[in-house]
Amino acid sequence: MNTKAETLALEMRDVTKVFPTKNGPLTAVNHLNLEVPAGQKVALLGSNGAGKSTSFEMILDLLPMTSGQIRIFGQSPKQAQAQRLIGSLLQSGGLLPNWTVKETLTALAALTGNESRVPDVTKAAGIEQFLSQRIRSCSGGQIQRLRLALALINQGKLLILDEPTAGMDPHARRDFWQQINNANQDGRTVIYATHFLDEAAHYADRILVMHRGLLLADGTHQELLSQTGTKTLEEAFFALTDRAEEHLKNQAEKQLTEVEGEPAETQTSAASLPAEGTQNA
Repeated sequence: MNTKAETLALEMRDVTKVFPTKNGPLTAVNHLNLEVPAGQKVALLGSNGAGKSTSFEMILDLLPMTSGQIRIFGQSPKQAQAQRLIGSLLQSGGLLPNWTVKETLTALAALTGNESRVPDVTKAAGIEQFLSQRIRSCSGGQIQRLRLALALINQGKLLILDEPTAGMDPHARRDFWQQINNANQDGRTVIYATHFLDEAAHYADRILVMHRGLLLADGTHQELLSQTGTKTLEEAFFALTDRAEEHLKNQAEKQLTEVEGEPAETQTSAASLPAEGTQNA
């Protein structure tokens, strides 16, 4: 048995995803290398189109890789899903509007053989007060709490959360992160994408910054500030992404001058972009 694989919740090796478009290939994730030890909380930051959701979909076996390798506790994404090693909270899909919250949670629990966990998960996700509500009448924050309950029901060792606090007010966000911290203390590894920089700064052991499919930085909050010479995570984020944009622009202009009469390929490999941070590979 591979001891290292056992201690890594997630391992990504040279993972790339290319989508065909009418304007040519679009590289959504570009040679991503990453290791996440079991038990960590990792925040993934990036603007829309950075590759966050695409990365999650490949980890969850919802989208095939173009190339590369992904391992979850040493297993392929398909094996990890079959063994119920992963719980996920995604941005959309899967909820029937006419069902109640309780019916939705109970149905999934029955499908996965986890009926006995419904009371504990109901309490952990903070949904006791609206179990009888129909999905169509739930607020955005209530829907996200239900999605957390669904993510917790199978006791997966890895939680993948894609913008989990979207639609929540500040009090609901605070309560949600207390629930996530509890899940982490119970032994779960947590990887989450967020647009709220305070959620990365306050709750993550590590912060990843992605931009146009590239991993620009990987480190603690303080390490990112030190690497960029900035005082806040917001300043560090913009320093990293602005620098990446400038590099991509310069590279595209250089290619245009070198290849006469042909449109330049503006997609860049991860190796060609000098990164401020380090990838734990």
